[in-house]
Amino acid sequence: MEAKWSIEERVDSSWWLHIVSIAMALFLGVVTTGLLLEVSGSDPWLAMEALYEGAAGSSEEIYASLSRATPIILTGLASVVAFRARLWSIGQEGQLIIGGIGAFVVAQQFSGFPGYIAVGFGLLGALMFGGLLGALAGYLKARFRLNEILSTVMLNYIVFYFMSYLLGGFLMDPNTDYLQSSLLPENLRLTSLVEDSRLHSGFIIGLVIAALVAVLLSNTSLGFSIRSYGLNPTATVFKGIRMPRLVIGVMFCSGAIAGLAGASEVLGSAGRVDMSLASGIGYSGLLVALAGGLNPWGTVFVAILLGGIINGGFFMQVLAGVPMATVDTMQGIIFLTYLICTLTTRYRIKRMVVNV
Repeated sequence: MEAKWSIEERVDSSWWLHIVSIAMALFLGVVTTGLLLEVSGSDPWLAMEALYEGAAGSSEEIYASLSRATPIILTGLASVVAFRARLWSIGQEGQLIIGGIGAFVVAQQFSGFPGYIAVGFGLLGALMFGGLLGALAGYLKARFRLNEILSTVMLNYIVFYFMSYLLGGFLMDPNTDYLQSSLLPENLRLTSLVEDSRLHSGFIIGLVIAALVAVLLSNTSLGFSIRSYGLNPTATVFKGIRMPRLVIGVMFCSGAIAGLAGASEVLGSAGRVDMSLASGIGYSGLLVALAGGLNPWGTVFVAILLGGIINGGFFMQVLAGVPMATVDTMQGIIFLTYLICTLTTRYRIKRMVVNV
């Protein structure tokens, strides 16, 4: 008799296993980060206290963390839609940028209307601009078999430089030499959910989109087609589903959601288009979607967690003197431990006894 060990995928996993894996990931992430801070010469206890203070130390900081999480929630959900169809779109950054530009331009065109109408059309503009950019990558894949990773990454660069060009001319604020647009008036901005806080109605939009994505993937024929295509594209074609239409449609939906993330920044937090719109939120959405298990509500949870870490990171720099590079490394460590620990919800180690 000889014992052998193998790794096998779980058929199902219980809710408590997910909770345990999350708790373990946070614990390991904090411990590893503390060791990193100790080695780098920072006070780990002071740094962790500052992190908590900035993430959830008061109602004001909680609202700020939720505000930072809002665009990450939307880019994460955009990734979920594409990835569930095994379409590896990396274009959320560019779609966010073009969506923010679309929201700004369209909202300004309706500035003479009541604010809620102008903002509504601004959101619609963001949705269409981001969706069309996503659909372009989908069309290139469906028509010319161009790999979506390559096309979306290239489109990210194109959109970034297009924004730079617009901010140097058409969109540039004439009263400044900085690459930024003029500030939108308050009636063209997303309404604040809490007085004197940065939390705006974009957060509610993110939660609504999460609910819609969950329903789409679980309870609709389109969701079945998306999941079917992700599991077996060849079998999906034999079922009569038109692959080109599905690919373009999925990429449009993904891009539209990412476009709304841009609108949440331009019509919400920033109030203008500037170069900080390309701050890596789209790429954060990719990690959030994967860490959330490509589940809409899991993605929302991880995005809120990341929003708190980002907001707490600023406090770590100011109150504990932690360098920005260390804060970025800390975020990466926590993400890495989270991804590793969540593997325990999908796989398990099995002991087998075999006859020799």
